Amino acid sequence: MENYPFDTTGLNSDTIDLFYDTYQLLKARSDFQVTGNIDFQLEQFEVFRNYDDANIRGSYAIKPGNGNDCYILFVEEHSSVMGKYQRVHTYHYQTWALAFVKNDFSSASKR
Repeated sequence: MENYPFDTTGLNSDTIDLFYDTYQLLKARSDFQVTGNIDFQLEQFEVFRNYDDANIRGSYAIKPGNGNDCYILFVEEHSSVMGKYQRVHTYHYQTWALAFVKNDFSSASKR
């Protein structure tokens, strides 16, 4: 069994391979570092609000040296709906990039 740099509990081999390929590619091309335990507060992002929960399987910082760090998140999203006889659970696995902008562009969208 291989040690992966992210939580593989319950993941199928295709999902593990996709996350690991992404990890290897980014690590080879950038200064790619484990973030440790950062609460990225995914519930604040509108894209995650339609899910019952979203869990980070691994998080990494890309540090280009100019102070504009960004983060790569391996995310598990869980949702459920009531079927005819029982609750049906679905899980999606995605890789997200998170960057903080220095300007507040929210007022520009109101014009």
